[in-house]
Amino acid sequence: MIIQPIYMAAAVSGITLIAIIMKRLTSQHSDHEFIDIPQPTAKKNTLSLPELVTIYLIPEQPINGHELLKFFLSHRLQYNDYQIFDLPGPQHNQFSIATLSAPGTFDLNTMSEETFSGLSFFLQPRQSDTPLEDFDTLCRILFDAKDTFSGTLQSTNKTEITLEALRDLREKIHHEAT
Repeated sequence: MIIQPIYMAAAVSGITLIAIIMKRLTSQHSDHEFIDIPQPTAKKNTLSLPELVTIYLIPEQPINGHELLKFFLSHRLQYNDYQIFDLPGPQHNQFSIATLSAPGTFDLNTMSEETFSGLSFFLQPRQSDTPLEDFDTLCRILFDAKDTFSGTLQSTNKTEITLEALRDLREKIHHEAT
């Protein structure tokens, strides 16, 4: 019986492939060398974190709605069903922004023609898997808004928020979340 060369090549390549697979399987000492399996970590008790962090941005002059919408879009903020803007994260929204103008929501149909007396930036550290990252992201965009709209930062009781107060809050979140 004569075997055609083409069949011999297919047989040799098939046997070679099987030998390579067998060698790789036998050289594996554990699954972790082949696939990096992340080990679950216990989530820290976040009850000591604040339930809600709210920071008001009060501009020197009312914010033009068209400029505000451009700012939101340039920072990947998305309009949601509650008529406010969120920064989406991989697992959850990192933070939200509402207007200080009653009723606190934005109407996309009229936003470009309106002006806004201020913004409320807020996040919920207890609800987050990454509260420190969320806070840092909020601060980065908050400071950009502060510079863009010539504003000051205030707490919910209308006192000015200093950089030192934000650092203290960040340290608290860092300490409680790690």
